[in-house]
Amino acid sequence: MKKQLMIIGIIVILLTVGLSGCTINKHKQTPNTQDEENVFSGLDSFYNVLENSTDKNIVVVTHFPPIDDIVPSKKAIEPQIDMDRCGSVVLWVYGHLHLTPFYDDSPSLVNYIDNISFVNCASIADSHYGDTPPTSFVMYITKGSKNVTIKYRNHETETWLDSYVFDFDYVFNRSTTIWFYSDVHIDDEEYNVFRDVISEMNRNVVLDYSFCAGDLTYDCSSCGYLFNEQFKEILAKNYYVLGNHDVSLGNGNWTLFPKDYYVDIGNLRIICMSPTYEYNY
Repeated sequence: MKKQLMIIGIIVILLTVGLSGCTINKHKQTPNTQDEENVFSGLDSFYNVLENSTDKNIVVVTHFPPIDDIVPSKKAIEPQIDMDRCGSVVLWVYGHLHLTPFYDDSPSLVNYIDNISFVNCASIADSHYGDTPPTSFVMYITKGSKNVTIKYRNHETETWLDSYVFDFDYVFNRSTTIWFYSDVHIDDEEYNVFRDVISEMNRNVVLDYSFCAGDLTYDCSSCGYLFNEQFKEILAKNYYVLGNHDVSLGNGNWTLFPKDYYVDIGNLRIICMSPTYEYNY
């Protein structure tokens, strides 16, 4: 009888430990697979998604900037997007340019052009303007408000940088916190940088979603695995688009998400588009 009670006690302890472990890790998510109705393909379908999103607050995520006006010396996404058909977009998040708040000769991270706010993610890897700490931004949305706040973050010092407030079209029906980052350029060296950034975010910021705006790797055929391995450690529901350095590896390296898709978070619609071609500079 005592032996049976002892066995029962051990089982109870094991179950308790297991359940507490589940509680500790309850926010950990595996990469999401999109529902079929959230997938589209090409610019014509993109315009159709916009036309059918009249009750949504719309954010678009691409790797390349959609227009040349942000940094004239840098080429925008090709084929050129017809911005006249994008009037319902409030915020356009992009990567690629490695802009930074740490150098005066870097163009502004935030630009307002033709009623759309264009927001650069900065970069996890060094900026094009010099050695910089890994930098990104977090978007805060509050239910019952039309305002969205984004805050840039220095992941090396674990401190907040500049913040910006944007007015959207509709009152949000759900509070959420979203991390936007870009240009990880993961390889054996940057692997540790990305790992440390994720660890910093998991410790200090409670996230609901994360979106990477491309250039997950740097033309490294074996590095897709390295990125996906770390990507799954972010304590959020995680998504990405591809960049020019990823497309060069071929589509077989990236099977977690379709090329073009959108994610609905309450009445926020985040439309994600990856490039279909390769060019590097």
